[in-house]
Amino acid sequence: MGKQASDQLWVARAERFDFDAVVCVTGPTTPPFSTTVKNISQSGALIRDCGQLQVGDVAFVHLPSLGEVACTLVRRTNKYAGLRFAANIELASLVG
Repeated sequence: MGKQASDQLWVARAERFDFDAVVCVTGPTTPPFSTTVKNISQSGALIRDCGQLQVGDVAFVHLPSLGEVACTLVRRTNKYAGLRFAANIELASLVG
């Protein structure tokens, strides 16, 4: 999984793919909204807007050909927000 470096566990970064698609995001703490996915990996996605979501909020992103995928907002800036999927996804149908 990773190697010990200093006092922190190092985990290899998942391979990311450019992915320019408009998706719908829903969740218990936010009204549905549309946003664009900038890039995607098996474990998460970088979106251009996170609506009213706050770090730690659980949501569902509706991905083409995969449908609803559970995720958690793990980071946000003025321009982008990072989602971590609850389970790894199969990328072949999205970036094949």
